[in-house]
Amino acid sequence: MKKFELRKLIKEEYQKLNEVSKLSLKDDILSGITLEELIQTIESNEKIYNERAIKKVFEEILKIKIEDAKYVLKQNIAIIKKVLNK
Repeated sequence: MKKFELRKLIKEEYQKLNEVSKLSLKDDILSGITLEELIQTIESNEKIYNERAIKKVFEEILKIKIEDAKYVLKQNIAIIKKVLNK
């Protein structure tokens, strides 16, 4: 199967199986963590700004991002399986 045909097939299958969710094949499964997000979260939630607090907040943000990614993956697993089994 040609690359173009595969892309078209993936897009069609994605649209059929995921009409409700409005996700795109180009959407991130795991979104990034910006320095700005980290700094703002530390400022909002920590009284002391030290290495321990920075690492703690980073780990908390990372844990949330991973849980979000697992949810996105779970919601799209049927599409991924269907495309891979073509």
